[in-house]
Amino acid sequence: MGQVEEDTDEEDLLGYEETFDEEAVDDDAIRDAASSLLMEVTSKILVHYKDDSFLLFKYEKEGSNEDEGYTVMLEDPKLSNTPCNTLMSQIRSFLERHYNKLMFNSKEILLDIPVLDITINEDNIYNNQISFADIQTIFKILKERSENNHEMELPECLEATITLKPRFVSRYNALVELTESSATLSNIKPFSNNEDNPVILDDTASEVIVMELDENEHAKAKNTESKISNIDSESDDEILEIDVAGK
Repeated sequence: MGQVEEDTDEEDLLGYEETFDEEAVDDDAIRDAASSLLMEVTSKILVHYKDDSFLLFKYEKEGSNEDEGYTVMLEDPKLSNTPCNTLMSQIRSFLERHYNKLMFNSKEILLDIPVLDITINEDNIYNNQISFADIQTIFKILKERSENNHEMELPECLEATITLKPRFVSRYNALVELTESSATLSNIKPFSNNEDNPVILDDTASEVIVMELDENEHAKAKNTESKISNIDSESDDEILEIDVAGK
């Protein structure tokens, strides 16, 4: 009798394990199917930066398995459903790999979507509350209505343009640095300054420093003795204090 009971227990245990394995396989199949479905429904999204164009996510053109020769920025289409701060972080990582990483030091990435008149700022505090899928949904709804109304010159797909601007903390710290020299308001010209009208950031400097937004990092690298060069350090997110006593 004892032996029979042991066999029964063993059969039950084996049966449980078999059921468990089947459930595990089913879960994996569901996840794979969901990923495949997401890949299929991912729309074409073109992203432009300078003279280059990319696909934000891989997508399959109707009747073709090719991506029209565009480089894909983000391989994981599930990022479309993550908060925009996560998406922007991945876009930054791609840009830093694809281009010179120094180009993006102390710069905020902006993703401008002209057709919707909206711009996703990398440092915007609301980025964690929306996803790019939300923006895609808005575009899809409005475009379908435009098509139903037979509107002309509708965009084929959603397009975005990447631009850069100085991060607030970097710009603020630059202004604080100016207060520590003999600078005045006439020295606040980094947004329009050029080689024909250079700005001298420190009257004790031995050479003229030309501050252009697109060449900011190169100027800082060549003028390491200038106080303004500290902006590109690892402490970009640290707010400098104003020395009121020394003004």
